[in-house]
Amino acid sequence: MVDLNNYYLIGEIVRPHSLLGGVKVKPYAEFPDIKGIKKLLIHFPHSKENSEKKVVKLQQYQNHFLFFFEDVNHRDEAEKLRNGRLYVHEDEMKKLDKGNGYYFRDLERCTVFDEDNVCMGKVTSIMETGAHEILEIKDEKGNENLIPFIDEFLINVDIAAKKIIVKNLEILE
Repeated sequence: MVDLNNYYLIGEIVRPHSLLGGVKVKPYAEFPDIKGIKKLLIHFPHSKENSEKKVVKLQQYQNHFLFFFEDVNHRDEAEKLRNGRLYVHEDEMKKLDKGNGYYFRDLERCTVFDEDNVCMGKVTSIMETGAHEILEIKDEKGNENLIPFIDEFLINVDIAAKKIIVKNLEILE
């Protein structure tokens, strides 16, 4: 069994694409961040099975990615990959890193503080709304809060220190 803690989730296969075995992928990463990927891991959450694949071709297609893999040459073979989640090993991502953003996995390990250094909780997940991402935060009491991950609310993001500082937010009552 592969330890997925050493991998970045970059997308999920939604369906086959073309008769030549390509797959259409819903992205969880930006295209420039992954366009040099040579290999990845496909994880199937329901069966807990994994399959390592070499990437032959990768291109952006509308709001999705199209992947073509070595040894997947027909639509029927691509169909077997449906719903697989694509992961890239952290060493491979470091080679590709341009230093111009954050990976969800890294943000989910951070504690959020307001500008008065009051702990608001830990990031439990990130929601994608289309306009921007929203941090889902859970405090020590189990209360959940949502904070837009946009410049207007952010003061500092320090992934190495696992700390995010946001502006004080007024709560609407």
